[in-house]
Amino acid sequence: MNVCILSVTRVGEYFSIAGISTQGEWVRPISDGPTAPFWDDTHLRFDTGFGFIRHGDIIEFQGKKPEEHQHIYSEDYIVVSGGMTLKKRLSNANLLWFLEEVVESQTEFEDTVNKRGRSLCIVKADRMVPYLSEDSGVIPVPKMALTNFDYHLLNPAINASNFAVTDIKWNKLIQQDLIGNRVNYNELYIVIGLEPSSDQLGVDEPHIIGVLTDPEIDLPNSYPY
Repeated sequence: MNVCILSVTRVGEYFSIAGISTQGEWVRPISDGPTAPFWDDTHLRFDTGFGFIRHGDIIEFQGKKPEEHQHIYSEDYIVVSGGMTLKKRLSNANLLWFLEEVVESQTEFEDTVNKRGRSLCIVKADRMVPYLSEDSGVIPVPKMALTNFDYHLLNPAINASNFAVTDIKWNKLIQQDLIGNRVNYNELYIVIGLEPSSDQLGVDEPHIIGVLTDPEIDLPNSYPY
């Protein structure tokens, strides 16, 4: 199975990844090792100077659907023996061409955020406003307000077009104020994924788990931490 990685997020001290296969199927590659279903950083680093996994990496692995007790989401695939190979790292231009082919519609977005048989989608946005939440008594959380001129990108958990950002690249960019005031891009793709709520035990909420842009924004120096 070959998968183009579109999301890398932190789950405590571990990591979660997701992407779209060359057959157009959403995939969450999961571990069956001690950290299952998540990954420690040693399994997501590649040899020959490529470093840590990132958006646009094409990985190859032998995958199998997990047993009911082994998975959380419908897109989960166990990586057999934990072995993933980096086949290529797409340039941003080639990644954008791929995204143009796989971008999804309002229907897929609404099915995802409303938990109707899927937990992942990718949509285009016309504008994003990154910010740190300032809720009283809460550690500031990186978030984005999204605008799509064709339909509302509504988060049903809060009835607004705002989402917490858990993608590790953009989470850090917002935390460290490395984006500045830029809100408009030539191309802006947003990966929405269901993840456990930080406020309600056992409840999933839609988060922004991937942001892909033209022009490309550089990785923070501390990536993936």
